[in-house]
Amino acid sequence: MRFLILLIVSILLIHSSPAQAQRPGGPPPEAFEVCKGRAANGACSFQAPHGTIRGTCLSISQGLVCAPGQRPGQSFGQRPSGGNRPNRNIGKVQDDRFDIKQSGNRRSQPTSTRPAGKDTGAPDNKLLGSTYKVADTGQSACYDASSNPKMWNCPKPGGEFYGQDAQYSNNPPRYTDNRNDTISDLVTGLTWQKTFQSNVAWSNAPALATRATTGGHTDWRVPTIKELYSLMNFNGATGRAPPTQSEPPSDAVPYINTRYFSFEYPSSSGGRFIDAQYITSTAYKGNAMGNAAFFGVNFADGRIKGYPQRGRRNGQGWYLRLVRGNPNYGRNNFRDDGNGAVTDQATELTWMQADSGHSELRSLLKKSQYSDGRMNWSEALAYCENLSHAGSGNWRLPNAKELQSLLDYSRSPQSTGSAALNPLFQATRFTDEAGKPNYPGYWSSTTHLDGRDPGDHAVVVFFGEALGAPSFGPPGRGNQGGSIIDVHGAGAQRSDPKAGNPNDYPKSGQGPQGDVVRVFNYVRCVRDAG
Repeated sequence: MRFLILLIVSILLIHSSPAQAQRPGGPPPEAFEVCKGRAANGACSFQAPHGTIRGTCLSISQGLVCAPGQRPGQSFGQRPSGGNRPNRNIGKVQDDRFDIKQSGNRRSQPTSTRPAGKDTGAPDNKLLGSTYKVADTGQSACYDASSNPKMWNCPKPGGEFYGQDAQYSNNPPRYTDNRNDTISDLVTGLTWQKTFQSNVAWSNAPALATRATTGGHTDWRVPTIKELYSLMNFNGATGRAPPTQSEPPSDAVPYINTRYFSFEYPSSSGGRFIDAQYITSTAYKGNAMGNAAFFGVNFADGRIKGYPQRGRRNGQGWYLRLVRGNPNYGRNNFRDDGNGAVTDQATELTWMQADSGHSELRSLLKKSQYSDGRMNWSEALAYCENLSHAGSGNWRLPNAKELQSLLDYSRSPQSTGSAALNPLFQATRFTDEAGKPNYPGYWSSTTHLDGRDPGDHAVVVFFGEALGAPSFGPPGRGNQGGSIIDVHGAGAQRSDPKAGNPNDYPKSGQGPQGDVVRVFNYVRCVRDAG
């Protein structure tokens, strides 16, 4: 053990500055700081003078330290051999804005009507506009599917639940407070308003952006769903409380970094504590809950849903935080690799061209309750970790932000008769709980800390309609009878139980909109390009 500690110290000192290398005393403070609150064997990274150090949190006498040059679960000093690389160069997708019309069945083109502006913070992107990075989800702990899901140590290769979000880390969020009510994201190249506006009508948001002069800048815009979702932090927790409660529970943690960004739970207005939905410019190409909708991000409960453009039922508006900089954020540049894989040259991520429901790919399922490509979360993790496809074995289950980056919000089952996905990809078509043709929601590797047992659900991103059975709606519209309809839109992000029997859940679903629950979802694996 003493030799192991000395070896860790030596390597860390080599990666530190020359002055540090000449000064004994152990690993730099950053190596310890980054592993605070993380589980042993979890992935880690920190900034050293000569660049980013990536590795694994290992336990030494002084505590957990980020030891460089390892895969999660690998013994220190062991040479990596195949398998997944802990890297997250993440992607961005094309979005519809207020002034961009639906493109029909034609493949969308990456056009923009937004001003570029000048960023106050220097992003890491060296080729801004042709490539870009998406910040990590921030999830730092590992979880299983039990009623007490947080794990003391992350699983090792070959173990159940290996390959989850906390075990792959890159592009950790890095912000700069510009001291002028703006915050620069050094990973994405976006600059944000530090504060927010409340009770804003969706239709009024563009005019507010035009008039904004925060920080002395005049090129503010309403963020797209891709841009706003980049701020999501999955170390957040909804808290153990009924969603109808007005006061947030003591264990609630916002899904945004409140060290840099202002946030409030809307309990002071007499509403539900979870009603912290923020406006985006991305309109849904269809109706959700029977209404024209836009996609918004809820930083109180960690979800994306389609919300009515006309406003809430009580007449109140939404929250708004404006953005500027990096006009190319969220735009794909797909290349068909001709071998069953598609590479996004903008994000340097390579995806399975078909999902797990395709006949050739579902045949690779070894142990699953279903043979049609559906699987629970544990099976999904193992499926991608063990996948050999398109000449590579380096596949993994994507995290929530990677998976959401693949969405094409200009498409939907209602508008284009397709999944919300570029036509280069295949998506399994199936008959849903309403008895209609639909497309899947895909598992991500990200745990959602929501519900009575926070951690027993994992994030699902919907490329087909996100169904529910609500028992309310506006008079003459909506869904008064409790039948199953599209409640949140193709492009929503919710979560499902990681394990269990689907029959244990009522057909009418759960939550305020009666979300349909699926324990078994489809999978689309990802790997780093190259």
